[in-house]
Amino acid sequence: GINAEYMGVEYAIWKAYEEAILSKPEDDREEEEEWADTYASENSVDRNRITAVIKLGIYSGGRDQFNQRTGEGKATYSNGDVYEGQFWEGKKKKKKKKVLC
Repeated sequence: GINAEYMGVEYAIWKAYEEAILSKPEDDREEEEEWADTYASENSVDRNRITAVIKLGIYSGGRDQFNQRTGEGKATYSNGDVYEGQFWEGKKKKKKKKVLC
């Protein structure tokens, strides 16, 4: 379906980004924006989708009708952080504690 296709493209972008940018020392890295423009034109991928992967990382989990992250999922961000848990309308859903007085 659409979600599987989206995740496949997202994963391909992430792996290319990881190889071209994240795996290299900062001084040897290509400019992200330049890399994204080149990747978009060479792979016929929407530039906005590439920007989303760069900014939001890669995600595995449920998506809503607007293709936003929703429900249980796992996101890995470009800074190395990993979040596993609930998403709602594309954002991490943090649990709030009740304080009893």
